[in-house]
Amino acid sequence: MSSLISEVHLDLEDKHFEACDYQKGQARWCPGCGDHAVLAAVQKLCAEEQLPPEKTVFVSGIGCSSRFPHYMDTTGFMACTGGLSRWPAG
Repeated sequence: MSSLISEVHLDLEDKHFEACDYQKGQARWCPGCGDHAVLAAVQKLCAEEQLPPEKTVFVSGIGCSSRFPHYMDTTGFMACTGGLSRWPAG
């Protein structure tokens, strides 16, 4: 009886994300707006936590800050007032 030896080699890349991996588009907020700092801080945090962009979702409401998901290279969703809390809950 012969023995069967099976080897499986998974070619898994160790992905390391940088803040630039979460950047998309050019923010169109007013110069000096605090939203620029919030965006940069969140992109830095995502990189520090190594959140895969393809598995990360940002949800926003209305107003200038609602453009936030558009400037993140992740999945994004914008909702009108009242619809925002229902969507993530299913």
